Amino acid sequence: MEEKDYTRVTSVLAPFAGYGNIPKEILDKAADRGTRAHAAINTYLSGFGSWGVDTDIEGYIKSAEVFFPRLGRVIHHEERFFNHDLELTGQCDMIAEVDGIITLIDWKTSSKPNPTWEAQAGGYVTVAPKGIFKRAMFVKLSKDGKDAEIFEYKDLEYCRSHFCDCFVLYKKYFKNNKLEIFE
Repeated sequence: MEEKDYTRVTSVLAPFAGYGNIPKEILDKAADRGTRAHAAINTYLSGFGSWGVDTDIEGYIKSAEVFFPRLGRVIHHEERFFNHDLELTGQCDMIAEVDGIITLIDWKTSSKPNPTWEAQAGGYVTVAPKGIFKRAMFVKLSKDGKDAEIFEYKDLEYCRSHFCDCFVLYKKYFKNNKLEIFE
């Protein structure tokens, strides 16, 4: 199997994220907004500033800018990692020093936190080189430009075990759309 065919961490967690009852057009719009916000954050962190940002994501970028002073050295930025034994891959937004601790950072533009974030952190632990980060921080940006809400996960082994539980269920019931629902 080629790396491009590996299962993605986010694919594993999709059945558990609770988005099944949300209309596709709303999910697509949210995904587009998140993609554009990530691109604007990457542009800013690459030294190009925040000019030309779409008005509907300005608040998210301002919220990120409030967080930026906590960032130290950036170690990885939009890096894709692979676990060849599990044929699993995941792309993290950033690994950087935050308040002096090597931290995985995942930017979020959702309206509310998702309980799968802890398992998502565990997925990144599973695919990234062992010990590359000491904690995970999911940064839920404010659409109004206010301080981001921080979800910090320090017990990475606990996160990894949750992801592995989801991965087992995903492979058994969801991969290749094998789930049968009985009414």
